[in-house]
Amino acid sequence: DESLFPDLDNLRLMTLRSFSQGGPNGIYVTNANTIQALGSDFPYLQHIRIMNRACTVAWGLLTTQLSRGVNKNPKADPQTGAVYIFEPDAAAIESYVNGPLKSALKGEVSSVLFSLSRTDDLTQTPVTVHATVSIVAKAYVKGYAVTAEFSKVIQVAT
Repeated sequence: DESLFPDLDNLRLMTLRSFSQGGPNGIYVTNANTIQALGSDFPYLQHIRIMNRACTVAWGLLTTQLSRGVNKNPKADPQTGAVYIFEPDAAAIESYVNGPLKSALKGEVSSVLFSLSRTDDLTQTPVTVHATVSIVAKAYVKGYAVTAEFSKVIQVAT
């Protein structure tokens, strides 16, 4: 109970609390901490839940695209000789994933974007194309600093 042991939260442990009589009934999560280092991309359980959902959606869609074939750029890289994915095909796959990904996370993230690498060499066998799911997470406010004051007048915008 975070109210009885306030230092548990500082240890990055998930803490729960209840309220005394007259308060809300039940047990509530105080902070959904994860045991990650400070500065991690996944400090709270919400981050893990959202990333898991995003990866599940992207994986489900991308597995339907395996072995379908993508076009190669007609010209190889002049310096390396590598052959890259044809831009319209890369854009089509991104569009195929981004729509459902944005729908699945609507209201739960500030932004999400699936992007394919444009520099993976398609002459290798088997071909693996790297991709990234980038998420701008919401901020989870954990406190407020409120100033209370008496004022002679309160200006109201008109």
